[in-house]
Amino acid sequence: MTSQTDIDRILGVWLSEGADHAPEDRLRAALSEVSSTSQKRIVRLPHLLGPSDRSLPPAALFAVIGVAILAIVGLGLGVKAGFIRLPMPTQLPAPASSPPATTNADRGLVDYRYPAAGFEISLPEEWNVTSTPDEAALTARSDATHIRLYVSSGDSAGRLVTCQRSAGPWESCEPRVATDRRSLGQAIAILPQDDHGVGPPTARLRQITLDGEPATMQSVVAYEYPAAGSQAVTWVVAMHSGRPYVVRLSWSVGREIPDVASIISGFRFLATGEPVTHRGPAGTYALSVPGDWVEPTSRKSGYQSFTVANGGRTRTVLKIRSSLPGGAIELCLTHCATFTDVESLDDLGRALHDPQLRQSFESPYGTITPRNGFILVRGETVLGGAPARFEGPASGGVSASGGFSDSAELYYHVWTTHEGVAVVLSFDSWAMNRGLVSDEQVDAILQSFRFTDG
Repeated sequence: MTSQTDIDRILGVWLSEGADHAPEDRLRAALSEVSSTSQKRIVRLPHLLGPSDRSLPPAALFAVIGVAILAIVGLGLGVKAGFIRLPMPTQLPAPASSPPATTNADRGLVDYRYPAAGFEISLPEEWNVTSTPDEAALTARSDATHIRLYVSSGDSAGRLVTCQRSAGPWESCEPRVATDRRSLGQAIAILPQDDHGVGPPTARLRQITLDGEPATMQSVVAYEYPAAGSQAVTWVVAMHSGRPYVVRLSWSVGREIPDVASIISGFRFLATGEPVTHRGPAGTYALSVPGDWVEPTSRKSGYQSFTVANGGRTRTVLKIRSSLPGGAIELCLTHCATFTDVESLDDLGRALHDPQLRQSFESPYGTITPRNGFILVRGETVLGGAPARFEGPASGGVSASGGFSDSAELYYHVWTTHEGVAVVLSFDSWAMNRGLVSDEQVDAILQSFRFTDG
């Protein structure tokens, strides 16, 4: 049917009036019209409706029609009242917002930064880190899994310590030298040992990456002798910017160390090329040092120092002494002494050569007797815009046997005075001779030095 029948008109008027129930007289009229109006024939599905000659009883037919009308009425009321929301064809759904970036704190991780060693690592909160950031190696232990962690790097000459405590006679914690991946692999090689009846250690090698650098992972399972339980050790070693790095995990609970991949994924190399500016303890000066130099916390007034990694340990390569309140300055070589009335470059020069600073002392090499006069270089320069002098090494030493030992306090000193403030920079000559500190680094530090207003 294409024309609007009475039932269409009746329902339309009724819905537009906002009624909430069907009028009884109109419902009877609608049913009467349905029964008298011819309908289009429908295609029956025999397997659903049965044989085509099967018809519904009149009572059942009226019941079906009544249900259909009620459904139409319900739909109309729903649209009228706003219960059914039809999508607008011109309105696009709002885009889903991006989830916030997940930080390490959100994942329960803590970042540990070791500038002197040139790395940082993220560890779960339950890990107990027993080292400090100014050291050259990180040591930590997981209270949950009992895994022990050791992370370290070598110096520019390749000197590296691969462990803090040996897991067995097959491992050595003596310093090694590694300048490439081949020698780095040799640094973690299993040492030969006698068979004590428990068999030699078994080792597995894999080639992986450590923060983007090619790396070697070696896993070893062995037994302590005397047998006290299994020892599982995994090393990951890599070279970065000419320095060797080692990540070592040990476990005495089982044969397969858990969570190795997640721990390794938290390791990151630090950029060490950018210099960092530091201020003096009293704010009277500032200078810039390489980014991998670390300034340890000092409780001494008028004293500042910087350390670098040295084969799994740290070495102090620069000491700075400045005037104390009242104008005095404390200087130290093998011994320390405080000097007053230091007002000129000559006063500072005499103080640096004072016998109080060079008393004999005992060392592994014998009795060291420092002496004056072992001067290689000296001259005039400028520091922070003020006239300055330099001298180095400032002291030499002879052992009891008469041979020269550079284990004594040897420094390259640069000193100046400015508006009543005396400053002495002392570079470790041993570190300079062995490449821990280059001449270019010394020049850059001296050029960056400046006096401030405090």
